[in-house]
Amino acid sequence: MQIVYSIIEMNLKMNDSYIYKNPLPQNKTLAVYNNNDLIFTSFGKWLHPLFELDTFFSSYEGPKDNLCAHDTAVGKAAAVLMIRMGIKHIYANLTSRLAIKYIEEINKENPNNIITLEYDALVDRLLCATENQLEDLYNADEMYSLLRQRAKLVQGVSVNVENLSYKFGKFKNLSFNLTPGQRLMIIGENGTGKTTLLRLLAGIHKPDSGTIHIDGKNIQNLDKYTIGYIPQSTDSTQFSLSTEEVAGLGFHSKEKNKTEIIKKAL
Repeated sequence: MQIVYSIIEMNLKMNDSYIYKNPLPQNKTLAVYNNNDLIFTSFGKWLHPLFELDTFFSSYEGPKDNLCAHDTAVGKAAAVLMIRMGIKHIYANLTSRLAIKYIEEINKENPNNIITLEYDALVDRLLCATENQLEDLYNADEMYSLLRQRAKLVQGVSVNVENLSYKFGKFKNLSFNLTPGQRLMIIGENGTGKTTLLRLLAGIHKPDSGTIHIDGKNIQNLDKYTIGYIPQSTDSTQFSLSTEEVAGLGFHSKEKNKTEIIKKAL
């Protein structure tokens, strides 16, 4: 076990009896305590549990004088979010040197409000694009804004199609709107334009008329390869997994109601 902090004397003495250092509750990836009182848990992935915690705190009226968190992995992004929410003591199963460096810099600036980080395993950086994006950034507000933007892209963005027409495919003056996270199923025979529509949404084809806006931005103004799609092939033998099985790879083996959750998501 390692610990990072520059000042030993703190208003509240930390010791190994603190519950937040105990193993996480079953199937949980984040647990947050105030002193030894559990106030929040999540089984989400990536940074979503911390954004859920941010939302939770917006209506939480309980004590927050000594917030402690146990997370499966803490990179620089997680450190930024935790410190912003007032978490003082962090225990991570895995952390990165970038996270440690950031916390050390914060502690130097605020020697009377030390953030502690203890961990089981240390790597130079987490294998995550977010870690790379934040490497040379320091402004907390700038990083928070960037993280929220990335979370929005992961969770879904709006899609607005108006009067779309194209020379191939059997659609003309096609219009529809999707809110973030909403799903759309398109059914049609071969040659009716399903793949063509995907290629239009990805910016591979340019429409004859009409507009496509992704997250409020005209697709023609987006950088190349911003949007992609995964084609479905019935004759491919490279991966002998169904869509349901692929989705299930992201769940813990002991996750309750896994099949039901996957079916609702598909």
